[in-house]
Amino acid sequence: MRGGCVVNRCLDTTFLSDLIRSDPDAIGLARKWAGEGDRLATTAVNWFEVELGIALERSKSRRRKLAEAWTKLSSSLDCGLLTRPAAETAASRQAELLARGRPAPFRDLFVAAIALSEGYEVVVTKDKAAFDRIGLVDAQRH
Repeated sequence: MRGGCVVNRCLDTTFLSDLIRSDPDAIGLARKWAGEGDRLATTAVNWFEVELGIALERSKSRRRKLAEAWTKLSSSLDCGLLTRPAAETAASRQAELLARGRPAPFRDLFVAAIALSEGYEVVVTKDKAAFDRIGLVDAQRH
């Protein structure tokens, strides 16, 4: 905790994937944030993407290893859902982006809208530019 401030972090699929693949940098960041008292969570959209990635893994032993790591990690994460207010926020923002001729991919748009509705201040992702363009929440590149 920094001066009593907890940071609510929404972990995007890119960061979650690095965690379940035991990337030392991702693990170090997650441990640091947890030690500072930050809230680490994800969304149902990211949950779907991780589950799909594991299911598509061709190697049975690798799939099993990833599934075990994901089960361990996911047991400690809150999971934000696409509620009606989040869907309305996503629709409104997408309309603005469409008017500019630059629509956002639905998955990123839904993650950002869920993050906003759940009170997450930042999305941790490798795709910072996509979330910056959507503009609903801050994005942090990992």
